[in-house]
Amino acid sequence: MNPLKPTEPRFEILQPVSLAEWTRLVSDRAELLHPGGRGCGIELTPARTLRCNPPKNLADPNFFFSGPDRSIVEYTVGPQRVDALSDALIIGPKAVVAAGGRVFQETYWSDANLDDGVRFKRIRLKMQMSPMGEAVTLNPALCRMPVEPLPRWSEAAVLLAQPWAHNWHHWLLDSLTRLMLIADWPEFAAMPVIVPDGLTEPQADSLRALGIDDARWRRLTHDVHEVATLIIPQPGGFAPEILQRLRSALGGGASSGSDRKHLYISRSDAPMRRVVNEAEVLAALKPYNVHCVTLTGMSFAEQRALFADAAVIIGPHGAGLTNSVFSPHQTRVVELHPHDTANGCFLLTTAAWNQSHTFLTGPVVNSETRDFTVDPEAVRNAVDYCWE
Repeated sequence: MNPLKPTEPRFEILQPVSLAEWTRLVSDRAELLHPGGRGCGIELTPARTLRCNPPKNLADPNFFFSGPDRSIVEYTVGPQRVDALSDALIIGPKAVVAAGGRVFQETYWSDANLDDGVRFKRIRLKMQMSPMGEAVTLNPALCRMPVEPLPRWSEAAVLLAQPWAHNWHHWLLDSLTRLMLIADWPEFAAMPVIVPDGLTEPQADSLRALGIDDARWRRLTHDVHEVATLIIPQPGGFAPEILQRLRSALGGGASSGSDRKHLYISRSDAPMRRVVNEAEVLAALKPYNVHCVTLTGMSFAEQRALFADAAVIIGPHGAGLTNSVFSPHQTRVVELHPHDTANGCFLLTTAAWNQSHTFLTGPVVNSETRDFTVDPEAVRNAVDYCWE
């Protein structure tokens, strides 16, 4: 008699750990193709403290990062590594990775992603190894697994999916930068890449621009996938040499030869962090013949062409400013922030791409949407200041 097909979900207990703690360190990248039980990893560059110039109108030296004085900004770039895991699981739309009863911090990013109430639930366990020993408290994640057999890729593949892969900024700087670490490794040149199922057309075109055609894409079409050998490059954050390599690979800085543009990148079509008095800001910028654009619906080619001739890029903090990757050296970026929010990512990208960065802040008028206002005259003065 055939056994009954199980209908109850099964659960696995996964202990959070970093890849650096779990995998064994190797020096030969060929071992990444046969990582073994606990996996293996190569460290290409250790963590570093780097410096860059501050924003041009920096009033508070600690607004973005701390530094020894107002003339410099210090920031940390993490180690650059490439790790490999055998029989790895990619779980849920956030592409959380587990293997060997462990779940890896570099893939779930935030503790909230291990306690979503749908796929993961954090629990507390007390373990006592002997009657006289002290109890050890663990805080693993309980993971709900599908009943049906898991889809499995029997080949080695590079993980590009990550919790924020749906966002253009994070796709470019956290997914595509992974490919820059292994671009010169011939044995990885034709390897499949694992991407979100809901890949947008600009994202798809960015892969094609890097020479990765559709046949190499492995889409995350199920809740959980198993991969025979999973390659996880870790670029380490805003490493200048990686950002410069990405810019070159995507064709950044290749001007079409037309007149240089002043661009205002509007978030009027976004659900949050909009400039409420945008009409007044644009009126103040009218003498500069500023082109106001929204990027929703633009193709990869259209965005690249638009930013290739930008002399000045103005706009509220958001993914659209990442497109300065396509702009020439010496392009000026004027970033608008809610006054109580500090995010230095575009300070670091513009520094890597030899562009200047200026910022302004304004009061928040809606705490839920983070919409804010800015002083139109201050924005115009910032554009003037760009040219000093």
